[in-house]
Amino acid sequence: MRKTIMDMLLARYEKSGAFRGTRARLYLDASRDGELFSKLESYDFKDDFLRSAKSLEKECLVRIEWLKGEEGNLPERIRLTALDNGLMDRAYEVAGRLDLAHSLDALKQALLSFSHSCTSVQLCDLALALVSYIDSRRSLPKPFNGNVEEDGKLLELLLAIAANDEEKGERVFSSRFFGDSKTFEKQWKDRVLIFLRQAFRDEGVEGDEELLSLFSLRRYPAILPFRGNARLVWKDGPVTQWRHCMGVGYLDTSSLDLLEGIEIDDAAVLSIENKETFYGLKAPEGLFVVYHGGFSGKAARQWHRMLASNRCRFFHWGDIDLGGMDIFVQLKGDIPALEPFLMDVDTLERYSDKAQKLGGEAYRDRLSSRQGKDGYEVFDNLVARMLDGDRRLEQENISVDEATLEALLS
Repeated sequence: MRKTIMDMLLARYEKSGAFRGTRARLYLDASRDGELFSKLESYDFKDDFLRSAKSLEKECLVRIEWLKGEEGNLPERIRLTALDNGLMDRAYEVAGRLDLAHSLDALKQALLSFSHSCTSVQLCDLALALVSYIDSRRSLPKPFNGNVEEDGKLLELLLAIAANDEEKGERVFSSRFFGDSKTFEKQWKDRVLIFLRQAFRDEGVEGDEELLSLFSLRRYPAILPFRGNARLVWKDGPVTQWRHCMGVGYLDTSSLDLLEGIEIDDAAVLSIENKETFYGLKAPEGLFVVYHGGFSGKAARQWHRMLASNRCRFFHWGDIDLGGMDIFVQLKGDIPALEPFLMDVDTLERYSDKAQKLGGEAYRDRLSSRQGKDGYEVFDNLVARMLDGDRRLEQENISVDEATLEALLS
């Protein structure tokens, strides 16, 4: 019972102004804790409760305030006094409860250290934002639980994920980090994803698989479909010839380390964001088409740089929305000559009947922030029109004829 009383009082303390540095009276009473106090009608419960409360009072952790005329028999309030008496460590010990103030201070220092060591800008920014959250709210941010050892291990794991520079399956990564292939998925993956979702909330990344792929972590290697005329040059000597008439060819990211490069015989390369559009496109001879998907991890970006080494024109076709533009800018970092295809004001207007609304103010603010931003200048007019008309357009709603594709070859 001592543990129960102390735990209830400390839980109330951690949610009170007193925990945040202001004054607050902290107590248990019948009006707020009716279920507990109603049990005092039971003799056995009452005897245990009063003995426990009196023993806590002897340790100066609480003070019992009795109902008038019922001194020693019926308590009106059980007031927390450990804070005023400098005995909070003992109070937490009795409750068997983690000291939240200590946990917050330890987490804050761990996040600051993490921000100085992490190689990911987004993860560093989130760590600093969580430090500010702790300072202002004095509460634990997700996905942390207040266990200093576990929270430190989570940040250590996130550092290792950010530093991962080669394509790995999740179980391989887990084996190397934990010494067991299933520990990551069973015990840590959910918490890692909560952190990553927050870090990339404004980046347009779609889905947990795509988040992990940014750091070259996958359940299975990513597939890289392509179609066109090219020669795949392997490091051990042989060359694989691929022709347009052979249909779609496939690589996976695990094979890229074995590939010396790709020599493209076509006049232009078209990267396509959406899988359905890629497989449905009737590309003309002379146009090399690759399925890009969403945001790319390190291995896929290695593939993009191989493509970029060829002397031909490069285009990317994606959704006319925030994510589509962000993906284009990321890809252009690997292929500097990249140009947008059907990602313009004319296309948005032509298919206005199939457009969707932008969404809430948060989305509009994020979209507006891209105007004038380095790398996004090519989309300034498009963003203005999207904001003005409250419209965005998914790639699947856009049709393209053979003449438009042929024009890419000239």
